[in-house]
Amino acid sequence: HQGTPINPIGNAMRINIYGEGETDYLGFSDFATEPQHAHGRPLTAVLANGCASDICMRSAPINQATLNEIRRLAQSALVGGCRFTYASTQVQFATPRADILSLGTVIQQHRIADPTDPANPQFDMEVWVVEMF
Repeated sequence: HQGTPINPIGNAMRINIYGEGETDYLGFSDFATEPQHAHGRPLTAVLANGCASDICMRSAPINQATLNEIRRLAQSALVGGCRFTYASTQVQFATPRADILSLGTVIQQHRIADPTDPANPQFDMEVWVVEMF
């Protein structure tokens, strides 16, 4: 699973926004931030403020509603903080992403070659890991 969070930081809730079960083995639960994109996933609106130690998104667009939910759900630094991991192909990922940079400090940035065509960077996966403040 390209772009799946490695070594989640905490024991609090782990949330995969718009996930499809690909991070279940790491203890993440799939949620949606907006009803029109839920497709059977529960909404993050049912979760308490500051409940997540780890939040991830893979190949999903980020809008203002989703950014607001990420900020609301992120556990405070006073109780261990929150790590946000975003991964997407270059088609969706324009560097630098001001929206992601607004969440905190980028502590890791990687590009993972598409294993089906490693010589073609068009579908490489860009991964950013952000420590939220």
